[in-house]
Amino acid sequence: MKQIKLYLKDDFKSWDTDWKDVKPFRILSVSDDTDLWERAIRLDDTYYTICAKQGENYQIEELPSYDLNKEETFGEDEIKCPICGYEISDSWECEDDGGEEVCGGCGSILEWNRVVEVTYSTTVKEKTRAIRL
Repeated sequence: MKQIKLYLKDDFKSWDTDWKDVKPFRILSVSDDTDLWERAIRLDDTYYTICAKQGENYQIEELPSYDLNKEETFGEDEIKCPICGYEISDSWECEDDGGEEVCGGCGSILEWNRVVEVTYSTTVKEKTRAIRL
């Protein structure tokens, strides 16, 4: 068993806040082989995910949602997990128009498809008058 400390991301006032300057949210004992990355963590009735780690200190943030019954999202600007709401913020960098990604929030395997919509804008370059007959 090992002891881990969980810290709320919002308690870090800036990117360079020292871990020692933040009060732990929870201190827990877990088995040595517990892997917390890319997993939803349920504490009481709230779900969290790991967003940073230093030694046995883990920074966590609340997941927007957690619903194992939700299977699809449509019309999103980013690849978004239907289960936990985690968004892959650099989805535009994905090279193909479809594929698989591991959700960084809950660890689910996501199958995604890119939908490309084409629209046109038109301006008149040169007007032509109608012929009167």
